[in-house]
Amino acid sequence: MGPDREARDRHGLTVANRPDIQITGVREAARDLERLGVRVEDLKAAFGRISAEALPVYRGFTPVRTGRLRGNYRQGRTKNRAVLYVGGASVPYAGPIQYGWAARNIQGAHFIEKGDEAMGPRAVDAIEAELNYLITTI
Repeated sequence: MGPDREARDRHGLTVANRPDIQITGVREAARDLERLGVRVEDLKAAFGRISAEALPVYRGFTPVRTGRLRGNYRQGRTKNRAVLYVGGASVPYAGPIQYGWAARNIQGAHFIEKGDEAMGPRAVDAIEAELNYLITTI
């Protein structure tokens, strides 16, 4: 069993308080919900709410000197995952701050990993709640 499969098994979701139904992957759940008649926009809105909940958590771990990096987070709207983006042309130093730069003696802050650790359990609960809500609206 590969690491992908183990991760999905560990985070299986119980659907609509029915222990007889088990979802082992968010992509599969989104695909099945579409087949049942849930609109793609509803799925995007659900994952958008989850990324909106995660936004202040990740910003809290972001180092601040001027505030530009902390203010640079953007939310993505997809039908099968919650996405936050940070960095880009306006803050080209995001990568060196996150990962470090040995040649310049800059230690990485690893703020994204810290946000992942803090948000992990909450994200699974939020995904489960959102998917259960979408299932009850069918």
